[in-house]
Amino acid sequence: MQDLLKKIVNTGVGFANTTTETLKTRYNEVYAEVEKRQQTSEKEGEKLVSTLQKNVESKYEEVRTNITGRVNERVESFAGQLNSTMDKLNIPTTDTFNVVDKRIKSLERKISSLTKELEARQN
Repeated sequence: MQDLLKKIVNTGVGFANTTTETLKTRYNEVYAEVEKRQQTSEKEGEKLVSTLQKNVESKYEEVRTNITGRVNERVESFAGQLNSTMDKLNIPTTDTFNVVDKRIKSLERKISSLTKELEARQN
């Protein structure tokens, strides 16, 4: 009877030991699989973030170009309408003032030159 009891206890201990080893092995396998999936998920996450960043940058440039083009069109249209209105109202432009300014300066130099000649002849 004692031998039978030892065999039962030894069998139970052996079974528990085998079960523990099996559980440890299975735990390690599952842990390794989870770790592998986590690394894969991290890589996929990094790839997704990279792809999203590229898409956002691309869309940003597209929108920026589109808006810049539209703004330039509006500015050109406004400038054309403004010039047309100024012409109709006979309002001189900056270019006109610059031409007149150059002519005035030229005439001032001539007057100064003629004045000096006249003074020289009188002396």
